[in-house]
Amino acid sequence: MSGRKRLRTLSGFDETKWPSEMSDTSDELQEFINTIPSMVSYIFLSNLRNVRLLKVCRQVCYSWNVTASESLGACSMVRINEGDSKLSAFTALLLRRSFGPLQRLPMPFKNFNVTGMSFTDPIFLNLVHLPHIAIKSLRLKNDNAMPNLDQAQLGRVLASKSPGITDLIICRLDNLPINNPLLTSDGIKLTALKRLIFSDSCLHPTHTQFVANILSLCKPEEMELTVRDGVHLIKLLSQDKLQNLKVLDIILTGNYSNAWEHLVALRFLRLKSFGFYTQVVVSNLGDLQNWGLLCQSVSQSVTEFSTNLPVSTNSVLRFPNVEILKVQNNSSMSALTPDRFPALSRVTYTVTNPLGLILENDILPHPGVHSVTLSISTEEPAQNELFDEKFQNLLTYLKRQFPNVSSLEFSIKKFHPVTIADICEAFPRLTTITLDGECSFFCFSSMRDHMVTSYLELGWPVEKIPRRKSITDFMELECLTFGPAFFVTPEIVIHCLPRLPKLRRIEFQWNPSLSRPLLRDSIGHLQRIVISNAVENISHPWLVQVFSMLPNAYHIPN
Repeated sequence: MSGRKRLRTLSGFDETKWPSEMSDTSDELQEFINTIPSMVSYIFLSNLRNVRLLKVCRQVCYSWNVTASESLGACSMVRINEGDSKLSAFTALLLRRSFGPLQRLPMPFKNFNVTGMSFTDPIFLNLVHLPHIAIKSLRLKNDNAMPNLDQAQLGRVLASKSPGITDLIICRLDNLPINNPLLTSDGIKLTALKRLIFSDSCLHPTHTQFVANILSLCKPEEMELTVRDGVHLIKLLSQDKLQNLKVLDIILTGNYSNAWEHLVALRFLRLKSFGFYTQVVVSNLGDLQNWGLLCQSVSQSVTEFSTNLPVSTNSVLRFPNVEILKVQNNSSMSALTPDRFPALSRVTYTVTNPLGLILENDILPHPGVHSVTLSISTEEPAQNELFDEKFQNLLTYLKRQFPNVSSLEFSIKKFHPVTIADICEAFPRLTTITLDGECSFFCFSSMRDHMVTSYLELGWPVEKIPRRKSITDFMELECLTFGPAFFVTPEIVIHCLPRLPKLRRIEFQWNPSLSRPLLRDSIGHLQRIVISNAVENISHPWLVQVFSMLPNAYHIPN
């Protein structure tokens, strides 16, 4: 019996009854046919996150429009910035949708992220006070150009929109005092607040009191606190606010010695990510001991740990669940052993002074680390031989420490002629690479423009032109990402990218030197081409053609 006939038998289907009992005009069959569009929309559209395709699906029918609008709203984000010249047109659009003939149609605009500086712009205030505008994220950024914050208007926005706010970001209050209406928090109900970011280098006491009052109204899951000293940190970080806390980042810009006792006494029961950064060097033995105790209090629960302080070399201290580790400079890399970090899979290493970097000899390789992020923050000149030697030694050291790395993210202000060659020498079998920084075609390919032209005129194929190791020697590379500071030139697209045999995905920033024929002829065969800044340049004619004619081209929404 065939599989199809077996399925009909098991389901009770009787072909002899079809003409009389299961005719095309039966109510049951017609009802089933009518439900097909709804079934398809529910199964297909509810999980679809392709913005371009969702916009097309909205035009099929009303039910598809409803489902596609919900999916579009779930994967999109609307930014409302005070002072933006486009606010007036956007307000008019929303009013037409709310009170015009289209008011019954679903609206895909959700997840409103609002940034206010002075809360004095009438167009901005009218927009955020519209009844159907549900603010998800509110950012208060008191810019130097607009120092006069209308605290009464801010209080009204918080009072009317606070029930839906999940993210609250407060930064750069400077020396602006907070008045009593905000300090009392009348009418503000931040019941949905999950994430709070407070960044303030000022010592004004009302700033800390304002944020402390906000914390009294909620129990966030994520907090990032940038404060001047330990006194302000103690006021904000109390034990009763840690019940639901999963992510905590502390950045201290001044003296914090008076906060050690308070920090060590805290208990982080649900904490999964912990970051601790300070601009004051920890030098005395007492501070180092307290730092070790703080690490011990979070070590058993966190899966992500980041700091610019040295990782303790105490063998008793273990981080059994840490998967992501972010460290800086001389952070005792030899302490990152499989015994102390058994779950470690990704390491981020930031070096601010490569020439002063001291590498350790007694290292124990960690085979579990597969991804490394290396950031070089330096102003070293491009032709510094000592820097190149130190950089090569650092890569060799990282290769010994993490022998199974398959993914590398690397950033530097300016690539040197030997930078990529050194990376290839240390990690030749990378499958994923992210590069960010100023990089010429010569530094990327190890070939100068005139040399390429001369050899091509002589009939040489590009792959036979003499050179040192370059990007084209990563024979296992599958995914290549260029950061915002990396300017992708046509020469890179033509002479380098097609020579990566396993490349299937590329991400880069669009620039006017690129074109659709260039991308189609050189990298059109790739599975995915991601243009990360497409929204800002969507009006460029070549870019419009790229998305209309290359089905494998995508963009990342703002």
